[in-house]
This record gives sequence, C-alpha cells and structure tokens, in this order.
Amino acid sequence: VSFQLDDNGMIGRECPDQHCCRYFKIETRSDVLYDKCKCPHCGIEDDSNEFFTSDQCEYLESVVMKEMVEPLFLELDRKVRNINRRMINKGLIRLNVSVRYTPVVLNDYIEAQLETDVVCDECKLQFAIYGVFGSCPACGKLNALKVCQTSLETSKKKVTLSQDETFELDLRQDFLNDALCGAVSAFDAFGKTLRAHRNCMRSSAKSNLFQDLDSLNSELIAMGCLTIDKIIARSAYEDLKLFFAARHIYVHNAGVVDSRFAAKHPAYRYLLGRKFPLDTDQIIRNIETLIVLAGKLDEIIL
Repeated sequence: VSFQLDDNGMIGRECPDQHCCRYFKIETRSDVLYDKCKCPHCGIEDDSNEFFTSDQCEYLESVVMKEMVEPLFLELDRKVRNINRRMINKGLIRLNVSVRYTPVVLNDYIEAQLETDVVCDECKLQFAIYGVFGSCPACGKLNALKVCQTSLETSKKKVTLSQDETFELDLRQDFLNDALCGAVSAFDAFGKTLRAHRNCMRSSAKSNLFQDLDSLNSELIAMGCLTIDKIIARSAYEDLKLFFAARHIYVHNAGVVDSRFAAKHPAYRYLLGRKFPLDTDQIIRNIETLIVLAGKLDEIIL
C-alpha cells in the first residue's frame, strides 16, 4: 500500500508509546532503511511499522477492504444471483438468497502541518516536529545544540545592530536587551532539552538549573562530570555569572540594580538603584563563551 506524502515528500509518524503518542514526519529516501525508528520527542525506538498514525491505519484498513474484501463480496453476489436464477420454477418451495454489503469508501487523509523542519547534522535526514527541539528518528542525534548555537549567533547579530547609528538610540538599547535576554534563554532551553531527552540529572535538581550556574556546577559535580570552571576559564565563569545576573534584573527589574544583585556582586554596589550598563564587547564575549560551554555540555551530559 502506498501512503500519501505531504508537499515536501514527507510521511507522518506517530509514537507508539502510550505516554507520548506525539506526531512527527520524516522524509522518504531510497538510501535510508527504516527498519527501526526513534521518536524525536521521547526517544523510544521500535520497528518502523509500529509508527503508523491512526489516520494511516484507517486508510490501510479501507484499502484492504476495497482491494481484497469487496471483490469477494462482489463475486459472492454474482454467484448467488446465478443460483437464484436456477431456482426459478423449481417446485412449490423456492429459496432466494441475497448478499447485502456497503461499498467501501477509502479513508483519505492529509498529513498535518508541523512547526519546525529539521535536517540532522549526523545523517542528513530531514524530519518535522512540533516545537523546536527533537532527536533524529534515524540516528537519534539531538538537535538541541544546533538550535542553541543558532539562537546565540542571532543574539550576536543583535549586538552588532545596536552599534548601527542609523537606528534610534532607544531601539539600539532594545537590541542589547534582547541579545542579553535571548542568549540566556537559549542556553536555558538547551539545558532543559538535555535534561528531558537524556534523563541524566537528579529529579531533585532545580527546574531552572541552566539559569543558575552555581547550582548547575553542583549538579555536574554530583554527576561526576567536569565543572564549568574546568570547561572554561575561571575568569570566564565569573563573567558569565555576572552576565546571568544582569539578565535577571533586566527581565524582572527593568535593568535596575537591586540589593540582591549588589550582595552577589559587591563591586557593583555603587550602582544600587541605578540601571546596570550593558557593554557590547562584554555581551559578545559572554555569548561566545556560552557557545563553547553548550558544546562541551552536549558532549559530557549523556
């Protein structure tokens, strides 16, 4: 049975795990054998035939009925009609047999539109998912690092735009704010995806672990992994903590230094009640550090 593909030549799949059951799509390629398939959302692996969607199963059943069962009914109906004709005027008692069936209608369907198209860095398979993050259905490689690095590069571009004097000053300041907040958010989303897909951290760990670098460091120690100050220079680690703290007050206090910020970073106590200045070179430097740190964490958190 040939299944319908979407406009991009992709076929729908549905996770067989009853706790997931999420929908995704993969491209059909002659050079890839789909004996096995992995759910990009929960990571479960099973035979490819276990990933049929409910729409595809209904379609398959209707094709079987149309191509195999319906012809049997039609043949039976033809034979019964012949029997009935031979029974006419054969005595006082006449047996009349009839065959009743409903013509089969194929259950056509259309594959759903999904939010994100992904090309796997490892095996180059194209697949589509809801949301942003997912692992490759063929090789299992998670796309979280690529999404994170792309977002961080976008934040760097916003810093560059903040230096373009053709924009108004307040708009240039917004570019810096967006770069600061977007970079930390990208790293946080990356960390949450690692936790969800690799299931390697303690359930008791903070939910916002990747926004609190000291807590993340403690969790890495518990896992027996390299700590952040061993992955990057100690000075870069301290710069990142200041960067994350600045992001917090820009999100929650319009960028104004409060007592909590001043207690954690006494060197900036003189700014208490004033807006924390954003330095373009410092933001670029910290974003580049995050790109390196994310790549290393992707390697060691298994």
